[in-house]
Amino acid sequence: MRATIHQPNYLPNAGFFHKILQCDRYVVYDTAQFVRSRFDNRNFIKTNNAKVFMTVPITSDSHFKPIAEARVNNSTPWREKHWKTLKNAYQKAPHFAELAPALEDVYSTTPVTLPDMSLPIIRRLLALLGWKGQMVLSSELPLDRSLRSTDAIIDILRAVKATSYLAGASSKKYLVEEAFVRSGITLEYHHFSPPVYRQLGEPFIPNLSALDLVFNEGPAAREILFGAGS
Repeated sequence: MRATIHQPNYLPNAGFFHKILQCDRYVVYDTAQFVRSRFDNRNFIKTNNAKVFMTVPITSDSHFKPIAEARVNNSTPWREKHWKTLKNAYQKAPHFAELAPALEDVYSTTPVTLPDMSLPIIRRLLALLGWKGQMVLSSELPLDRSLRSTDAIIDILRAVKATSYLAGASSKKYLVEEAFVRSGITLEYHHFSPPVYRQLGEPFIPNLSALDLVFNEGPAAREILFGAGS
């Protein structure tokens, strides 16, 4: 059984979903520390032929806490602004009308924590892409919280009974491969080249939120992703 582990990014890019589609189980790494400079609470979309950040505001006391405990700052109407921005950017996309209602439903709720916002969007996109695997929260697993780095990852994989692990390509820099050999868990690395697809406006901009792909390509998005890496 192959598993992958990744933080629950807000509006994740295509590579995020391509990696999960290769796996039987996705461990939502919500026990990882919230990092503002990462993509935990933000991502790019395309509007007016340029890429712009969409950022979920997080309370100042959420720094250095697990993502599961990162609290959304709802003191401003950011959800209304995000949905208005998405509509303005993609309402002319071929598949916006059919996919918008499920997404609008997410933006009509008031999230308490960051995963309250990110995970419903991730689940909807995975369903659209035809993924039949299982999503598990690391915060709900019986883990040894004192472990770090490679040891912590192997602990997670053992908890979900994974026999192989699909890691991000950049993790090759820090993972101790010998530890995986000792654990009996096969270590594999994810390779992904951002695909070129039908996109509103010129020029084509890669590495946007996967929403850009699904609004423009709809059901064809899965096939496009599978042609983008291994």
